[in-house]
Parts: sequence; C-alpha cells; structure tokens
Amino acid sequence: MSIQGEQKNYQQNLPTGIVYSQEIEKIAENDEIESIEKSYFFKKDGKILAQQKLNLNYIKQWKKSEIMEEAGLSFVRVHESKMKSFSRGYLC
Repeated sequence: MSIQGEQKNYQQNLPTGIVYSQEIEKIAENDEIESIEKSYFFKKDGKILAQQKLNLNYIKQWKKSEIMEEAGLSFVRVHESKMKSFSRGYLC
C-alpha cells in the first residue's frame, strides 16, 4: 500500500476492523549512506495478521554523483513525474 507519506510512521483503519500501519526506524547513518528499517503491519484486535520488514539504504546525493562519475556517467535531469521516487535527494 502506498497511501502514506514517504518515510513517516503511519496508521489507517481499514474495513472489517483491520488496521494498516507503517513504522520507520533509523538504524544507521554516516557521510555516505542513511539506513532505515521499514515495517508494515496488518492487525486486527491487536493481533498481527501480516507483517513485512525491509532494511533500506539511501545513498546521499554527493556520493551518488561520485559513483556515476567513476562509471563514466553524468546526471542529466529527473522528469517532474518521477520526482517522488527521488525522496530527499538520494538514490534508492
């Protein structure tokens, strides 16, 4: 489900008493990368029905540019319709 804001904790009541939630926890950060753990839950009456946990690493903009240059590539532009995919100026 992609109904919540990016990288924010979120909860929504769904039909039939099921609650969908997303929880974000920063697990590490350095000059090059930020790492988060993103957990998704479907719960009913406090009982977890389904759960998914992802560990995500975001490469910071300056490092992305360095990697692209080393590979002989250069940044041209991002079309406005794709800007949401480039959250916080990092490449996922």
